[in-house]
Amino acid sequence: MKAYGIVDRDFRCEAEIISLRDNSIYVLGVAEVENLFITQEIFMIINNRLARSDDSAVTTAVDFVINIKFENMKAQQVRNAAITEYKYQLSPIDLSNIHSDDDIKKAISAINYDSIHTEASQKYEITSYNEILKLFNQKGLSKEIGVNFGINNQEYCGLIIRLVNSDMTNEFRDALKPYLPAEIPFTIEKIT
Repeated sequence: MKAYGIVDRDFRCEAEIISLRDNSIYVLGVAEVENLFITQEIFMIINNRLARSDDSAVTTAVDFVINIKFENMKAQQVRNAAITEYKYQLSPIDLSNIHSDDDIKKAISAINYDSIHTEASQKYEITSYNEILKLFNQKGLSKEIGVNFGINNQEYCGLIIRLVNSDMTNEFRDALKPYLPAEIPFTIEKIT
């Protein structure tokens, strides 16, 4: 039997993702597992299940995530991504032989925070919804979506879980598959 691990993408850089993959730990195709509730594919399932006559609720929900939430939090997201990358680059530095401030300065001098921040800023200059979901860390965002579909925000995730446990299991599996690591066999069991 092969064991796998799945973790949120969070603010991980590609080097860290590759390092994790080498240890059979895989990242989701979204920043955090909660973002699986707000993919366009899931929006379309909910829209269809609610028998809406058009896709305007899907468009409104996507616009809300991009233009209200993501754009207003972009600077904070960039800062958090840069800090995470900086910490990742600091992690392999052996500090056991540090005896002075000069030793500390020398050990960290190769890490250029300005360069890291610039790279993070460029990474967040995106407009693709799927790319935004891959980078955007905002716990609780899925609890702000329901109103776009005419349902209570607090009921949105519960509705999805109930539908996953219905005759729609395969439809949800197909909708989520692109966001899950291809290296791991994937099935959906009933959620309790």
